[in-house]
Formats: sequence, structure tokens, C-alpha cells
Amino acid sequence: MVRMRDELDCDCISIIKGLARQLKKHPGLKNILPITTAKVPIVKFYHIRTGLEGDISLYNTLALHNTRLLASYAAIDRRVKILCYIMKVFAKMCDIGDASRGSLSSYAYTLMVLFFLQQRNPPVIPVLQEIYDGKTKPKVLVDGWNVYFFDDLKTLPRHWPQYGKNTETVGELWLGLLRFYTEDFDFREHVVCIRQHARLTTFNKQWTSKYIVIEDPFDLNHNLGAGLSRRMTNFIMKAFINGRRVFGTPVRVVPPVYPSEMEYFFDPDVLTEGEVAPNDRCCRVCGKIGHFLKDCPMRNKPRHRRDSENRPEHFQDSAEEFMDPVRYKNEHWKKRDALEIRCCFLCGSSAHIKKDCHLYRSPAGNVKMENLTSSSSGHLKNLREKENQGLSAQEERRRKKQNVILSPQAGSLARRNVGRSGPRKSPEE
Repeated sequence: MVRMRDELDCDCISIIKGLARQLKKHPGLKNILPITTAKVPIVKFYHIRTGLEGDISLYNTLALHNTRLLASYAAIDRRVKILCYIMKVFAKMCDIGDASRGSLSSYAYTLMVLFFLQQRNPPVIPVLQEIYDGKTKPKVLVDGWNVYFFDDLKTLPRHWPQYGKNTETVGELWLGLLRFYTEDFDFREHVVCIRQHARLTTFNKQWTSKYIVIEDPFDLNHNLGAGLSRRMTNFIMKAFINGRRVFGTPVRVVPPVYPSEMEYFFDPDVLTEGEVAPNDRCCRVCGKIGHFLKDCPMRNKPRHRRDSENRPEHFQDSAEEFMDPVRYKNEHWKKRDALEIRCCFLCGSSAHIKKDCHLYRSPAGNVKMENLTSSSSGHLKNLREKENQGLSAQEERRRKKQNVILSPQAGSLARRNVGRSGPRKSPEE
């Protein structure tokens, strides 16, 4: 058995590469990408018919025991499944649930839910890895890690005295979860750990990261938040804070612009304040992490082909319907797509990019610095404010009388009255 495992480990990379070559021949798959440098080598693919992404790995036996552990926790209390599902919907609507793009995985958010339910007073679920008969914890070694946990759920009330004592509703628990991770829990000092009830500190783990730290219940060296950047961490915490405010504010009547209560509470424009999740650690071509730019499968494809393949299926099949302003206004609450907000950084138009914009360069070839200092989100926000306030055209002309222009000839900033007509005065005058 050990010999077969060693041979499999040695040939794992070659098997993954061979599998990738075979998948590239399949007509229903695209974007085949073998990742052989990861701890568990995988081959990723995109299923064209369903629009789903998948991956195949070899000999990932710890994942089987992780699945059994999660299934056991879900079988203890029905609220566990509901809260995990709400958390996944929340992460998807906020675009913070894709580990391949530098955020947290769905598995990481599930562990966060389980940890909160264990820390509740009284707890909703126990710590299954701390329940055992005898004085010493049993050992079930898989890949060098102890994967033991208590799985005899029929006798759980006898082993866990607090079984069934927590009677909070799902809504109370969900709001308590948002408050727990935004007010009570300190990610700089403690680790999200479901294998023990006592708080585990980052000092004991020797994990000096100041971001979200989540420990795998079996592979104790695996930090599920290791791929987070500072910008992504701030974006996730901002979504949690906004979610706490939205779900914690009583609402008598849902605004008529929302079709249902779900669309009101899970509005991504409110939860993320209209911003897009950062992709500072992603590939500049496909927007994913896990590979270098030279290995990106989308690198050699034309830009218009990449955009069409990355565009969701409902945008491809119904272009006319997408351009319908009435339909778009009624469905503004839906999850934003990155292609939907691509626009010029200066004027906000989606018909061209910055270098082709008429505001990018003046007739003399000088760059207008006041236009370059504002980001696309700030510009769009100003446009909305102007539209709401109903500023007249005369006020706009008065604001745009003077522009700051960077002149290469002068080598300094010169304020010029661009609205003035007539002959230019000489230096003596």
C-alpha cells in the first residue's frame, strides 16, 4: 500500500498533465488548465453547457474526511445547513466567495459558520473532535494527520449535555454571526478553529498574518486565509459590516423596486457600496490566481474572444434584452458582472477605453490632470449626484471654465481659461 502511494505521488504531476491533454480534446470543455505547482495538483476546466467550473485532483484523501465531518455537523441541527447556505449566497452576491480570484473559498466560509455556532452561548453544535471515550483522544492517521471525530450522532445527547439547549431562530443566529465577526472576534489575535472549543491564538500557531486566519480541522498547517491580500480582507470585512447594518435595521415595507425581500437584503450595490472585488493578486488576462501569466490558457486568444467567453451565458444569448433599460432598471439588484461595469476611467462611457477618450488629451496633446486624478467609480458617482440634483447646463459651464493642464513645454502646471475666445496676448502685454 505504501509503495503504491509513493508511485502515485511520483506520477501525480504527469497524470495531471496527461489528463489535461485528454480534456482539451473534449468538445464540451474549455479553459483547460493543469496546476501542478499546488500542494494538491489539479486540472481545472469550464463546462460550456452548464457554465460551471470544475477541477479534478488525485489522492486528496483528507478532503473525503472533511466532507464527512461537515455532513456530521449538518446532521446535528437543521439550522446549520440553512446558515451555511445563507453565508454562501451572501458571499456569492458580494463576489467574495471565489478562492481562485484571491478571496475565501466556500469551504472557508462554512468553517466560519461552524466556529460561530460552537462559540454561541449556549452552543448550537459541539466540537466533535473533542468528544471521545477515555482519557486520551483516539488516533486515525491519514497522510500523517489525525482525522478522528465523534460520528455516532445517535448517542450524542448522552455525550454532550448541552444538546438542544440553544433555541435561537435562524435570523437571530445570522445577525449574531455578522456581529460576531465584525465586533467580537479579533482576527489579529485569534484563529477560526473548529477542532477545539478554547480560543486558539495566532501566536500559538506562529501565523503572523494580520488578515483572516482559518485553520483546517485536520491539516493543521493549512491556513485557508493565506491567499488573502490586504485589499481583499478590507473588502470582505466591509461587506460583513454593511450586512450587519442591513439585516439589523427593521424594515416595515420593502421598497417597490425590489421584487422580493431576498433581493432587498442581498443587494450587492448596498453590501459592497457599488464597488467591485479587488483582483490585485489575479492574472491580468483571465482574472484568476494559481498560475503565471505565461501559463494562462486565455493568453493567446483575441481580446474580443476572451470577453465573449468570460461573459455569462444570459448576457450572450440575450444582448437585446440586456440593453433594455426598463428590464435593467427592474433587475438592478442582481449580481454585477465585471464586464458590465467596464468603462472609460475619464468619462464613464463603455464605448471606448481611456487612451481613446477625447478627455484624455487636449488638442495640443497635453494631458488633463484633473480628469486623471478621479477614478471610474468616483466619476460615475459624481454623474449620479449631478443627475439627482438636476444641475443646469449653465452651472456646468461655469464649473468647467478653467482646467488644469500639464504642459510638457512649460514643465509645470498652468491654469488656462479654456473658455476664452479671441487673440492671445503677447508676453509684453
